[in-house]
Amino acid sequence: MIQLVELEKKYLLPLVHVHTKSFPDFFLTFLGDRFLKEFYAYGIGKSEVPSFVAIDNKYCVVGGIIGPLHPEGYFSKLLADRWWAFILASFSAIIRKPVILPRLMRAFFYRGKSAVPVPKNYALLSSIAVDPNVQAQGVGRMLVQRWMAAVKDSGSSGCYLTTDAMGNDGVNVFYQKMGWSMTGSFSTPEGRLMNLYTYDFR
Repeated sequence: MIQLVELEKKYLLPLVHVHTKSFPDFFLTFLGDRFLKEFYAYGIGKSEVPSFVAIDNKYCVVGGIIGPLHPEGYFSKLLADRWWAFILASFSAIIRKPVILPRLMRAFFYRGKSAVPVPKNYALLSSIAVDPNVQAQGVGRMLVQRWMAAVKDSGSSGCYLTTDAMGNDGVNVFYQKMGWSMTGSFSTPEGRLMNLYTYDFR
């Protein structure tokens, strides 16, 4: 039986490990566990950043989700408060692969603004990770539903997310089945084609 609880410090490292297993070839994973830990930790105890983990019957973390209610303000504050921690956390990744520096700088100065216009008062689903061993068991759906409920209760008008457009059919179908609408596509500076999904509560 899966239960959902709010993200706490004791769940951070297990959640980082789930993220790494879920996205082994992704940029955030390459930046390392320390960077991911900083990324998720900023949501702990903050009502403006709904964050939850899924726990199985052995009390192991099998999934997690995080996303700020006010993306632009969130990313600005995160960088202002913890810029030194993120730089230290990403140092080893830069040494291993210096060419990532421009992309990392774009990430540091990201303010939650989408390349495709998003309505005002929309929360951003920043990250969701599910252990590959429990995928297709409804854990992802439970996490998204819990996060969306928290966002709706906060008074937000809706929410949005971006995900890969290519080689990612399962994830795209997943959000479509949950009622999210694909409202646009765009390419990142690295040439990665992304889909933008929105969900309006009104």
